[in-house]
Amino acid sequence: MLSSELMNDTVYRLDMAIELLKKAQKSLSGAGVLGIWDMLGGGMISSFLKHTSIEDARRYAKEAERILSTIDWSDSISSAPRIEIDRILAFLDIFFDGFVVDLVVQTKISRARQELDRALSALIDFRSRF
Repeated sequence: MLSSELMNDTVYRLDMAIELLKKAQKSLSGAGVLGIWDMLGGGMISSFLKHTSIEDARRYAKEAERILSTIDWSDSISSAPRIEIDRILAFLDIFFDGFVVDLVVQTKISRARQELDRALSALIDFRSRF
C-alpha cells in the first residue's frame, strides 16, 4: 500500500500530465482546423501556424511523458503519445505548399489526435481509481 504522501504526489503528477495532454489536444485540434484552411488554399501562413500548433502539442506531450516517467509505478500507465509529423514534411508543407502534402499532414494530425484521445482517456481512467 502506498503512503499518503506518495499517493498525493502521484495524484498531483497524474493531474499535471492530464492537463498537459489536454493542452496538447487543444493544440492538435487547432492544427486540424488550420490544416483544413491550408487545404482550401490558406498558403504559407496557414502552414506555418499549423506547424507551430503541432510543435506546441509535441512539447506538451513530451513534458507529460517526462512527468509520467517520474512515477515509480508508471508501468501500469500508458505513455503519452508521440506526435509523428517530421520536420522534413513540415518544411515541404510550408515552403512547397500543395494539396497532396497538406492531405498527408492532415492525416497525420488526425492519427495523432486519435492516439492522444486514447492516451488521455486511459490516463483519466487510471487517475479515477484514486
